[in-house]
Amino acid sequence: MIDRLKNRLRQLRPHKVILFGSHAWGTPDADSDIDLVVVLDDETLPTTFAERMQNVSKVRKCVADINRDVPLDLLVYSKKEWQKFIEINSSFSRELREGGQELL
Repeated sequence: MIDRLKNRLRQLRPHKVILFGSHAWGTPDADSDIDLVVVLDDETLPTTFAERMQNVSKVRKCVADINRDVPLDLLVYSKKEWQKFIEINSSFSRELREGGQELL
């Protein structure tokens, strides 16, 4: 399933894709979703909710058929949003940097 996701997401030419959660740590169970951060190769900083949702929608459409087979939890950022997120240095951003698996 991860390879299928990688192949599909490659079509978007993302800046990076990070797998985190139980699948990244090798501890998924039958009810586990797949947790992904998708950083689009986009230098803009969305200023409205609608602009953010356009980015999310683009990624969701790309993986819609896979999401019917397995639940996906997608966090979608532009490159600028990602940079700001990393600069905050929250425990979650550190977890992604240290324990996430960069797929693309």
